[in-house]
Amino acid sequence: MAQPHEKFLAKPQPTGKFVMVALILGTILVSIDGSAMSVALPSVQRQFDATSANLQLIMVAYMIAMAACLLPIGAVSDRVGRKPIYITGLITFMIGSGFSATSSSVEILIFGRVVQGLGAAAISGLAIAILTGNAERERVPKIIAMWTTLSLMASTAGPFVGGFLVSTFGWRSVFYFNLPFTFFVLVVTIFSLKDDHKVQAQRMKLTGGLLIALTLSSFTWAIMQMQQFGFTSFKVVLPLVISILVLAVLVFEQRHTEIPLVQWGSLLRNPIPVTLMLSLLSGLALSGSMYQMTIFNQNVLGFSPTLAGSVSLITTLACAVLASLAAKLLQTVGSAVPVMVSLLIAAVAMIILAQLNPSSTLTLVMIGLLVLGIGIGIANPIISSIAMQSAGNSGSGAVSGSLGLVGSIGSILGITVMGGVTTRVALLDWEKNGGDSALNGFVGVGNLEGVASQAGQAARDLAANSYAAGVNSTFIVGAVILVISALLAIAVLPKKPLQSDVEVPVIAPPIV
Repeated sequence: MAQPHEKFLAKPQPTGKFVMVALILGTILVSIDGSAMSVALPSVQRQFDATSANLQLIMVAYMIAMAACLLPIGAVSDRVGRKPIYITGLITFMIGSGFSATSSSVEILIFGRVVQGLGAAAISGLAIAILTGNAERERVPKIIAMWTTLSLMASTAGPFVGGFLVSTFGWRSVFYFNLPFTFFVLVVTIFSLKDDHKVQAQRMKLTGGLLIALTLSSFTWAIMQMQQFGFTSFKVVLPLVISILVLAVLVFEQRHTEIPLVQWGSLLRNPIPVTLMLSLLSGLALSGSMYQMTIFNQNVLGFSPTLAGSVSLITTLACAVLASLAAKLLQTVGSAVPVMVSLLIAAVAMIILAQLNPSSTLTLVMIGLLVLGIGIGIANPIISSIAMQSAGNSGSGAVSGSLGLVGSIGSILGITVMGGVTTRVALLDWEKNGGDSALNGFVGVGNLEGVASQAGQAARDLAANSYAAGVNSTFIVGAVILVISALLAIAVLPKKPLQSDVEVPVIAPPIV
Protein backbone atom coordinates (compact mmCIF):
# COMPACT_ATOMS: atom_id res chain seq x y z
CA MET A 1 0.00 0.00 0.00
CA ALA A 2 1.38 3.40 -0.92
CA GLN A 3 2.43 5.60 1.96
CA PRO A 4 0.92 9.08 2.42
CA HIS A 5 4.20 10.73 1.56
CA GLU A 6 4.41 8.90 -1.78
CA LYS A 7 2.69 10.02 -4.94
CA PHE A 8 2.44 7.69 -7.90
CA LEU A 9 0.48 7.64 -11.11
CA ALA A 10 -2.56 5.44 -10.84
CA LYS A 11 -1.75 3.73 -14.12
CA PRO A 12 0.62 4.25 -17.05
CA GLN A 13 -0.39 7.11 -19.31
CA PRO A 14 0.54 6.98 -22.99
CA THR A 15 3.45 9.21 -23.89
CA GLY A 16 2.18 11.96 -26.19
CA LYS A 17 3.82 12.63 -29.53
CA PHE A 18 4.81 16.13 -28.38
CA VAL A 19 6.65 14.69 -25.40
CA MET A 20 8.25 11.99 -27.52
CA VAL A 21 9.57 14.54 -30.02
CA ALA A 22 10.89 16.75 -27.21
CA LEU A 23 12.66 13.89 -25.45
CA ILE A 24 14.22 12.64 -28.66
CA LEU A 25 15.30 16.18 -29.54
CA GLY A 26 16.98 16.48 -26.14
CA THR A 27 18.95 13.31 -26.78
CA ILE A 28 19.85 14.54 -30.27
CA LEU A 29 21.21 17.79 -28.79
CA VAL A 30 23.47 15.88 -26.40
CA SER A 31 24.65 13.59 -29.21
CA ILE A 32 25.41 16.48 -31.56
CA ASP A 33 27.18 18.47 -28.86
CA GLY A 34 29.48 15.59 -27.95
CA SER A 35 30.60 14.91 -31.52
CA ALA A 36 30.55 18.51 -32.81
CA MET A 37 32.96 19.74 -30.14
CA SER A 38 35.82 17.66 -31.50
CA VAL A 39 35.60 19.51 -34.85
CA ALA A 40 35.79 22.86 -33.04
CA LEU A 41 38.99 22.04 -31.12
CA PRO A 42 41.52 23.46 -33.63
CA SER A 43 39.63 26.78 -33.66
CA VAL A 44 39.56 26.85 -29.85
CA GLN A 45 43.26 26.02 -29.85
CA ARG A 46 44.12 28.99 -32.02
CA GLN A 47 41.97 31.49 -30.12
CA PHE A 48 43.17 30.59 -26.62
CA ASP A 49 46.64 29.31 -27.58
CA ALA A 50 45.55 26.10 -25.84
CA THR A 51 47.98 23.37 -24.89
CA SER A 52 47.47 19.68 -25.55
CA ALA A 53 46.36 19.26 -21.94
CA ASN A 54 43.83 22.09 -22.34
CA LEU A 55 42.26 20.46 -25.40
CA GLN A 56 42.07 17.10 -23.68
CA LEU A 57 40.40 18.67 -20.64
CA ILE A 58 37.81 20.39 -22.85
CA MET A 59 36.75 16.96 -24.08
CA VAL A 60 37.16 14.79 -20.97
CA ALA A 61 35.68 17.29 -18.47
CA TYR A 62 32.32 16.79 -20.20
CA MET A 63 32.79 13.00 -20.21
CA ILE A 64 33.87 12.76 -16.57
CA ALA A 65 30.91 14.80 -15.35
CA MET A 66 28.52 12.77 -17.46
CA ALA A 67 30.02 9.40 -16.50
CA ALA A 68 30.00 10.24 -12.79
CA CYS A 69 26.33 11.20 -12.85
CA LEU A 70 24.79 8.52 -15.06
CA LEU A 71 24.29 5.92 -12.33
CA PRO A 72 23.37 8.31 -9.47
CA ILE A 73 20.85 10.17 -11.62
CA GLY A 74 19.11 6.94 -12.57
CA ALA A 75 18.92 5.86 -8.94
CA VAL A 76 17.74 9.26 -7.68
CA SER A 77 15.07 9.57 -10.39
CA ASP A 78 13.58 6.24 -9.33
CA ARG A 79 13.03 7.71 -5.88
CA VAL A 80 12.08 11.35 -6.47
CA GLY A 81 10.61 11.17 -9.97
CA ARG A 82 12.01 11.44 -13.49
CA LYS A 83 10.30 14.65 -14.57
CA PRO A 84 11.90 16.96 -11.96
CA ILE A 85 15.36 15.44 -12.55
CA TYR A 86 14.99 15.69 -16.33
CA ILE A 87 13.92 19.35 -16.09
CA THR A 88 16.90 20.06 -13.82
CA GLY A 89 19.17 18.41 -16.38
CA LEU A 90 17.84 20.59 -19.21
CA ILE A 91 18.35 23.78 -17.20
CA THR A 92 21.86 22.69 -16.21
CA PHE A 93 22.74 21.88 -19.83
CA MET A 94 21.58 25.36 -20.91
CA ILE A 95 23.66 27.02 -18.18
CA GLY A 96 26.73 25.03 -19.20
CA SER A 97 26.20 25.90 -22.88
CA GLY A 98 25.93 29.58 -21.93
CA PHE A 99 29.19 29.49 -19.98
CA SER A 100 30.93 27.70 -22.87
CA ALA A 101 29.58 30.04 -25.55
CA THR A 102 30.67 33.20 -23.71
CA SER A 103 33.92 31.88 -22.21
CA SER A 104 36.80 34.36 -22.18
CA SER A 105 39.43 31.78 -21.28
CA VAL A 106 40.06 28.08 -21.67
CA GLU A 107 39.45 27.60 -17.93
CA ILE A 108 35.92 29.01 -18.17
CA LEU A 109 35.28 26.86 -21.24
CA ILE A 110 36.35 23.75 -19.31
CA PHE A 111 34.06 24.75 -16.42
CA GLY A 112 31.19 25.19 -18.87
CA ARG A 113 31.86 21.73 -20.27
CA VAL A 114 31.66 20.24 -16.78
CA VAL A 115 28.27 21.87 -16.20
CA GLN A 116 27.12 20.67 -19.61
CA GLY A 117 28.14 17.12 -18.73
CA LEU A 118 26.09 17.21 -15.53
CA GLY A 119 23.01 18.20 -17.50
CA ALA A 120 23.71 15.78 -20.34
CA ALA A 121 23.76 12.86 -17.90
CA ALA A 122 20.13 13.56 -16.96
CA ILE A 123 19.00 14.27 -20.54
CA SER A 124 20.50 11.17 -22.14
CA GLY A 125 20.16 8.92 -19.11
CA LEU A 126 16.45 9.51 -18.46
CA ALA A 127 15.00 10.08 -21.93
CA ILE A 128 14.56 6.42 -22.81
CA ALA A 129 13.26 5.62 -19.30
CA ILE A 130 10.59 8.33 -19.61
CA LEU A 131 9.68 7.27 -23.14
CA THR A 132 9.18 3.62 -22.20
CA GLY A 133 7.98 4.04 -18.62
CA ASN A 134 4.46 5.10 -19.63
CA ALA A 135 4.16 3.00 -22.78
CA GLU A 136 2.32 -0.24 -23.28
CA ARG A 137 4.66 -3.24 -23.31
CA GLU A 138 4.02 -4.02 -26.98
CA ARG A 139 5.07 -0.49 -27.99
CA VAL A 140 8.38 -0.50 -26.10
CA PRO A 141 10.52 -2.19 -28.82
CA LYS A 142 9.28 0.27 -31.48
CA ILE A 143 9.92 3.26 -29.21
CA ILE A 144 13.42 2.06 -28.37
CA ALA A 145 14.19 1.37 -32.03
CA MET A 146 13.02 4.86 -33.05
CA TRP A 147 14.95 6.53 -30.22
CA THR A 148 18.21 4.70 -30.92
CA THR A 149 17.96 5.25 -34.67
CA LEU A 150 17.44 8.99 -34.27
CA SER A 151 20.24 9.15 -31.69
CA LEU A 152 22.62 7.48 -34.13
CA MET A 153 21.54 9.85 -36.89
CA ALA A 154 22.26 12.79 -34.57
CA SER A 155 25.71 11.45 -33.72
CA THR A 156 26.31 10.89 -37.43
CA ALA A 157 25.30 14.46 -38.23
CA GLY A 158 27.19 15.95 -35.27
CA PRO A 159 30.60 16.44 -36.91
CA PHE A 160 29.00 17.84 -40.07
CA VAL A 161 26.76 20.23 -38.12
CA GLY A 162 29.71 21.24 -35.94
CA GLY A 163 31.94 21.76 -38.97
CA PHE A 164 29.34 23.91 -40.72
CA LEU A 165 28.74 26.04 -37.62
CA VAL A 166 32.46 26.51 -36.96
CA SER A 167 33.21 27.38 -40.58
CA THR A 168 30.28 29.78 -40.90
CA PHE A 169 29.84 31.38 -37.47
CA GLY A 170 32.87 30.36 -35.39
CA TRP A 171 33.34 27.74 -32.68
CA ARG A 172 31.11 29.52 -30.13
CA SER A 173 28.09 28.87 -32.33
CA VAL A 174 28.31 25.18 -31.43
CA PHE A 175 27.16 26.15 -27.92
CA TYR A 176 24.78 28.96 -28.93
CA PHE A 177 23.09 26.36 -31.14
CA ASN A 178 22.08 24.45 -27.99
CA LEU A 179 20.24 27.27 -26.25
CA PRO A 180 16.99 27.74 -28.25
CA PHE A 181 16.51 24.03 -28.85
CA THR A 182 17.11 23.10 -25.22
CA PHE A 183 14.66 25.82 -24.16
CA PHE A 184 12.05 24.36 -26.51
CA VAL A 185 12.54 20.90 -24.99
CA LEU A 186 12.26 22.44 -21.52
CA VAL A 187 8.94 24.18 -22.26
CA VAL A 188 7.40 21.09 -23.83
CA THR A 189 8.61 18.91 -20.94
CA ILE A 190 7.16 21.23 -18.29
CA PHE A 191 3.71 21.47 -19.86
CA SER A 192 3.32 18.08 -21.55
CA LEU A 193 5.12 15.45 -19.47
CA LYS A 194 2.98 13.79 -16.81
CA ASP A 195 4.02 14.53 -13.25
CA ASP A 196 5.62 11.48 -11.64
CA HIS A 197 6.93 13.16 -8.51
CA LYS A 198 7.80 10.68 -5.77
CA VAL A 199 9.14 11.21 -2.28
CA GLN A 200 10.26 8.09 -0.47
CA ALA A 201 11.21 7.78 3.16
CA GLN A 202 14.39 5.91 2.26
CA ARG A 203 16.94 8.58 1.43
CA MET A 204 19.30 8.14 -1.47
CA LYS A 205 23.01 8.64 -0.82
CA LEU A 206 24.98 10.48 -3.50
CA THR A 207 28.34 9.42 -2.09
CA GLY A 208 28.90 6.87 -4.86
CA GLY A 209 28.56 9.44 -7.65
CA LEU A 210 30.93 11.85 -5.92
CA LEU A 211 33.49 9.08 -5.42
CA ILE A 212 33.23 8.07 -9.09
CA ALA A 213 33.83 11.69 -10.13
CA LEU A 214 36.83 12.05 -7.79
CA THR A 215 38.34 8.75 -8.93
CA LEU A 216 38.03 9.60 -12.63
CA SER A 217 39.24 13.18 -12.13
CA SER A 218 42.32 12.19 -10.12
CA PHE A 219 43.29 9.39 -12.49
CA THR A 220 42.77 11.56 -15.58
CA TRP A 221 44.84 14.36 -14.07
CA ALA A 222 47.66 11.89 -13.30
CA ILE A 223 47.70 10.70 -16.92
CA MET A 224 47.78 14.26 -18.23
CA GLN A 225 50.56 15.31 -15.85
CA MET A 226 52.50 12.23 -16.89
CA GLN A 227 52.70 13.62 -20.43
CA GLN A 228 54.65 16.63 -19.17
CA PHE A 229 56.57 15.42 -16.11
CA GLY A 230 57.14 11.69 -16.67
CA PHE A 231 56.14 8.63 -14.65
CA THR A 232 57.98 9.31 -11.39
CA SER A 233 57.11 12.96 -10.77
CA PHE A 234 55.35 13.80 -7.50
CA LYS A 235 52.75 15.67 -9.58
CA VAL A 236 51.90 12.33 -11.21
CA VAL A 237 52.28 9.95 -8.27
CA LEU A 238 50.10 12.00 -5.88
CA PRO A 239 46.90 12.12 -7.99
CA LEU A 240 47.47 8.51 -9.03
CA VAL A 241 47.65 7.38 -5.39
CA ILE A 242 44.59 9.50 -4.57
CA SER A 243 42.61 7.86 -7.39
CA ILE A 244 43.53 4.37 -6.16
CA LEU A 245 42.60 5.19 -2.56
CA VAL A 246 39.30 6.79 -3.56
CA LEU A 247 38.51 3.77 -5.76
CA ALA A 248 39.05 1.52 -2.74
CA VAL A 249 36.72 3.71 -0.67
CA LEU A 250 34.15 3.56 -3.50
CA VAL A 251 34.20 -0.24 -3.57
CA PHE A 252 33.91 -0.43 0.24
CA GLU A 253 31.09 2.13 0.33
CA GLN A 254 29.09 0.41 -2.40
CA ARG A 255 29.46 -3.01 -0.77
CA HIS A 256 28.10 -1.73 2.55
CA THR A 257 25.47 0.83 1.53
CA GLU A 258 21.81 -0.13 1.68
CA ILE A 259 21.12 1.38 -1.74
CA PRO A 260 24.07 0.75 -4.11
CA LEU A 261 24.22 2.54 -7.43
CA VAL A 262 24.22 -0.82 -9.22
CA GLN A 263 23.22 -4.33 -8.17
CA TRP A 264 26.72 -5.62 -8.74
CA GLY A 265 25.66 -9.25 -8.82
CA SER A 266 24.03 -8.60 -12.19
CA LEU A 267 27.44 -7.83 -13.68
CA LEU A 268 29.00 -11.19 -12.77
CA ARG A 269 27.02 -13.31 -15.22
CA ASN A 270 29.13 -14.59 -18.10
CA PRO A 271 29.98 -13.11 -20.56
CA ILE A 272 29.07 -9.68 -19.12
CA PRO A 273 32.50 -9.00 -17.53
CA VAL A 274 34.28 -9.56 -20.85
CA THR A 275 31.78 -7.35 -22.72
CA LEU A 276 32.55 -4.56 -20.26
CA MET A 277 36.28 -5.08 -20.85
CA LEU A 278 35.76 -5.03 -24.63
CA SER A 279 33.76 -1.80 -24.34
CA LEU A 280 36.58 -0.26 -22.32
CA LEU A 281 39.27 -1.34 -24.79
CA SER A 282 37.35 -0.27 -27.89
CA GLY A 283 36.62 3.12 -26.31
CA LEU A 284 40.32 3.49 -25.50
CA ALA A 285 41.44 2.63 -29.05
CA LEU A 286 38.75 4.40 -31.06
CA SER A 287 38.12 7.61 -29.13
CA GLY A 288 41.80 8.36 -28.68
CA SER A 289 42.60 7.79 -32.34
CA MET A 290 39.63 9.71 -33.71
CA TYR A 291 40.32 12.63 -31.37
CA GLN A 292 43.81 12.97 -32.88
CA MET A 293 42.47 12.48 -36.38
CA THR A 294 40.15 15.49 -36.11
CA ILE A 295 43.05 17.78 -35.23
CA PHE A 296 45.35 16.20 -37.85
CA ASN A 297 42.85 16.64 -40.69
CA GLN A 298 42.49 20.38 -40.05
CA ASN A 299 45.96 21.40 -38.87
CA VAL A 300 48.13 19.17 -41.08
CA LEU A 301 46.03 18.26 -44.13
CA GLY A 302 44.37 21.68 -44.23
CA PHE A 303 40.75 20.48 -44.22
CA SER A 304 38.14 23.09 -43.36
CA PRO A 305 35.99 22.33 -40.29
CA THR A 306 33.11 21.50 -42.63
CA LEU A 307 35.19 19.01 -44.63
CA ALA A 308 36.73 17.52 -41.48
CA GLY A 309 33.25 16.97 -40.09
CA SER A 310 31.91 15.60 -43.35
CA VAL A 311 34.56 12.90 -43.82
CA SER A 312 33.81 11.51 -40.37
CA LEU A 313 30.28 10.79 -41.62
CA ILE A 314 31.74 7.83 -43.53
CA THR A 315 32.42 5.90 -40.34
CA THR A 316 29.10 6.56 -38.64
CA LEU A 317 27.09 5.96 -41.81
CA ALA A 318 28.81 2.60 -42.19
CA CYS A 319 27.78 1.83 -38.61
CA ALA A 320 24.15 2.69 -39.40
CA VAL A 321 24.06 0.59 -42.57
CA LEU A 322 25.60 -2.44 -40.86
CA ALA A 323 23.37 -2.36 -37.75
CA SER A 324 20.88 -4.82 -39.27
CA LEU A 325 23.70 -7.14 -40.40
CA ALA A 326 25.09 -7.15 -36.87
CA ALA A 327 21.68 -8.18 -35.55
CA LYS A 328 21.42 -11.06 -38.03
CA LEU A 329 24.92 -12.31 -37.25
CA LEU A 330 24.19 -12.25 -33.53
CA GLN A 331 21.01 -14.27 -34.03
CA THR A 332 22.49 -16.84 -36.42
CA VAL A 333 26.17 -17.46 -35.61
CA GLY A 334 26.61 -15.99 -32.14
CA SER A 335 28.95 -13.25 -31.05
CA ALA A 336 32.51 -14.64 -30.82
CA VAL A 337 33.44 -14.98 -34.50
CA PRO A 338 31.69 -11.82 -35.81
CA VAL A 339 33.21 -9.68 -33.04
CA MET A 340 36.69 -11.13 -33.58
CA VAL A 341 36.60 -10.64 -37.36
CA SER A 342 35.14 -7.14 -37.16
CA LEU A 343 37.68 -6.01 -34.55
CA LEU A 344 40.47 -7.29 -36.79
CA ILE A 345 38.94 -5.30 -39.69
CA ALA A 346 38.98 -2.22 -37.45
CA ALA A 347 42.65 -2.94 -36.64
CA VAL A 348 43.40 -3.04 -40.38
CA ALA A 349 41.73 0.36 -40.69
CA MET A 350 44.03 1.69 -37.99
CA ILE A 351 47.05 0.42 -39.93
CA ILE A 352 45.76 2.19 -43.07
CA LEU A 353 45.29 5.45 -41.17
CA ALA A 354 48.77 5.07 -39.67
CA GLN A 355 50.14 5.74 -43.17
CA LEU A 356 48.86 9.34 -43.13
CA ASN A 357 51.42 12.09 -43.69
CA PRO A 358 51.29 15.81 -44.63
CA SER A 359 51.01 14.87 -48.33
CA SER A 360 48.15 12.39 -47.91
CA THR A 361 45.02 12.78 -49.99
CA LEU A 362 41.36 12.83 -49.02
CA THR A 363 41.01 9.40 -50.66
CA LEU A 364 43.30 7.69 -48.15
CA VAL A 365 41.43 9.28 -45.26
CA MET A 366 38.08 8.12 -46.66
CA ILE A 367 39.28 4.56 -47.26
CA GLY A 368 40.62 4.26 -43.72
CA LEU A 369 37.45 5.65 -42.15
CA LEU A 370 35.21 3.42 -44.30
CA VAL A 371 37.08 0.27 -43.27
CA LEU A 372 36.95 1.43 -39.65
CA GLY A 373 33.19 1.93 -39.89
CA ILE A 374 32.75 -1.59 -41.27
CA GLY A 375 34.68 -3.04 -38.35
CA ILE A 376 33.13 -1.20 -35.45
CA GLY A 377 29.69 -1.11 -37.11
CA ILE A 378 29.50 -4.85 -36.52
CA ALA A 379 31.54 -5.28 -33.33
CA ASN A 380 30.22 -2.59 -31.00
CA PRO A 381 26.48 -3.27 -31.28
CA ILE A 382 27.00 -7.03 -30.87
CA ILE A 383 29.09 -6.47 -27.74
CA SER A 384 26.36 -4.28 -26.22
CA SER A 385 23.54 -6.60 -27.22
CA ILE A 386 25.17 -9.78 -25.95
CA ALA A 387 25.66 -8.09 -22.59
CA MET A 388 22.01 -7.04 -22.41
CA GLN A 389 20.76 -10.45 -23.47
CA SER A 390 22.93 -12.14 -20.86
CA ALA A 391 21.63 -9.81 -18.16
CA GLY A 392 17.96 -10.64 -18.61
CA ASN A 393 15.14 -8.31 -17.66
CA SER A 394 16.05 -8.14 -13.97
CA GLY A 395 19.59 -6.93 -14.54
CA SER A 396 19.25 -4.95 -17.75
CA GLY A 397 19.32 -1.58 -16.01
CA ALA A 398 22.57 -2.31 -14.16
CA VAL A 399 24.27 -3.66 -17.28
CA SER A 400 23.07 -0.80 -19.48
CA GLY A 401 24.32 1.80 -17.02
CA SER A 402 27.62 -0.01 -16.58
CA LEU A 403 28.19 -0.25 -20.33
CA GLY A 404 27.69 3.49 -20.59
CA LEU A 405 30.02 4.16 -17.68
CA VAL A 406 32.75 1.82 -18.92
CA GLY A 407 32.50 3.21 -22.45
CA SER A 408 32.89 6.73 -21.09
CA ILE A 409 35.92 5.68 -19.05
CA GLY A 410 37.44 4.14 -22.18
CA SER A 411 36.90 7.38 -24.10
CA ILE A 412 38.42 9.44 -21.29
CA LEU A 413 41.48 7.20 -21.17
CA GLY A 414 41.70 7.16 -24.95
CA ILE A 415 41.82 10.93 -25.28
CA THR A 416 44.35 11.39 -22.47
CA VAL A 417 46.57 8.33 -23.00
CA MET A 418 46.57 8.56 -26.80
CA GLY A 419 47.08 12.31 -26.54
CA GLY A 420 50.15 11.63 -24.44
CA VAL A 421 51.48 9.12 -26.99
CA THR A 422 51.00 11.57 -29.86
CA THR A 423 52.66 14.45 -28.02
CA ARG A 424 55.58 12.37 -26.77
CA VAL A 425 56.40 10.80 -30.15
CA ALA A 426 55.94 14.11 -32.00
CA LEU A 427 58.37 15.92 -29.69
CA LEU A 428 60.94 13.12 -29.87
CA ASP A 429 60.83 13.25 -33.68
CA TRP A 430 60.95 17.08 -33.65
CA GLU A 431 64.03 17.24 -31.44
CA LYS A 432 65.70 14.32 -33.22
CA ASN A 433 65.49 16.24 -36.49
CA GLY A 434 66.90 19.45 -35.04
CA GLY A 435 63.69 21.26 -34.12
CA ASP A 436 63.88 24.16 -31.67
CA SER A 437 62.73 22.97 -28.22
CA ALA A 438 61.32 26.45 -27.57
CA LEU A 439 58.55 25.54 -30.02
CA ASN A 440 57.63 22.25 -28.32
CA GLY A 441 54.35 23.70 -27.08
CA PHE A 442 53.20 24.30 -30.65
CA VAL A 443 54.52 21.02 -32.07
CA GLY A 444 53.04 18.76 -29.39
CA VAL A 445 49.52 20.01 -30.05
CA GLY A 446 49.85 20.22 -33.84
CA ASN A 447 49.68 24.02 -33.99
CA LEU A 448 51.58 24.40 -37.24
CA GLU A 449 50.59 28.02 -37.78
CA GLY A 450 52.15 28.88 -34.43
CA VAL A 451 55.39 27.22 -35.54
CA ALA A 452 55.34 29.06 -38.89
CA SER A 453 54.78 32.44 -37.24
CA GLN A 454 57.78 31.89 -34.96
CA ALA A 455 60.26 30.07 -37.20
CA GLY A 456 59.08 30.10 -40.82
CA GLN A 457 57.85 27.62 -43.42
CA ALA A 458 60.74 25.14 -43.16
CA ALA A 459 60.12 24.70 -39.42
CA ARG A 460 56.40 24.33 -40.14
CA ASP A 461 57.06 21.49 -42.60
CA LEU A 462 59.29 19.75 -40.06
CA ALA A 463 56.63 20.17 -37.37
CA ALA A 464 53.98 18.73 -39.69
CA ASN A 465 56.05 15.59 -40.23
CA SER A 466 56.76 15.28 -36.51
CA TYR A 467 53.12 15.66 -35.54
CA ALA A 468 52.16 13.12 -38.24
CA ALA A 469 54.64 10.68 -36.68
CA GLY A 470 52.92 11.17 -33.34
CA VAL A 471 49.46 10.59 -34.79
CA ASN A 472 50.69 7.52 -36.69
CA SER A 473 51.95 6.01 -33.45
CA THR A 474 48.52 6.54 -31.92
CA PHE A 475 46.90 4.53 -34.70
CA ILE A 476 49.47 1.75 -34.26
CA VAL A 477 48.71 1.56 -30.54
CA GLY A 478 45.01 1.53 -31.36
CA ALA A 479 45.52 -1.36 -33.80
CA VAL A 480 47.37 -3.38 -31.14
CA ILE A 481 44.56 -2.79 -28.63
CA LEU A 482 41.96 -3.91 -31.17
CA VAL A 483 43.92 -7.11 -31.98
CA ILE A 484 44.09 -7.91 -28.26
CA SER A 485 40.35 -7.27 -28.03
CA ALA A 486 39.72 -9.62 -30.98
CA LEU A 487 41.66 -12.43 -29.29
CA LEU A 488 39.74 -11.84 -26.06
CA ALA A 489 36.44 -11.99 -27.94
CA ILE A 490 37.11 -15.31 -29.67
CA ALA A 491 38.36 -16.83 -26.42
CA VAL A 492 35.49 -15.82 -24.14
CA LEU A 493 32.36 -14.70 -26.00
CA PRO A 494 29.63 -17.27 -26.75
CA LYS A 495 30.15 -19.27 -29.95
CA LYS A 496 26.40 -19.84 -30.35
CA PRO A 497 23.39 -17.48 -30.24
CA LEU A 498 21.86 -16.89 -26.81
CA GLN A 499 18.20 -17.56 -26.16
CA SER A 500 16.71 -14.48 -24.51
CA ASP A 501 13.36 -12.71 -24.23
CA VAL A 502 15.05 -9.33 -23.87
CA GLU A 503 14.42 -7.27 -26.99
CA VAL A 504 17.53 -5.19 -27.59
CA PRO A 505 17.92 -2.98 -30.65
CA VAL A 506 21.34 -3.51 -32.15
CA ILE A 507 22.87 -0.08 -32.56
CA ALA A 508 26.42 1.19 -32.69
CA PRO A 509 27.34 3.81 -30.10
CA PRO A 510 28.72 7.12 -31.31
CA ILE A 511 32.44 7.72 -31.69
CA VAL A 512 34.15 10.80 -30.36
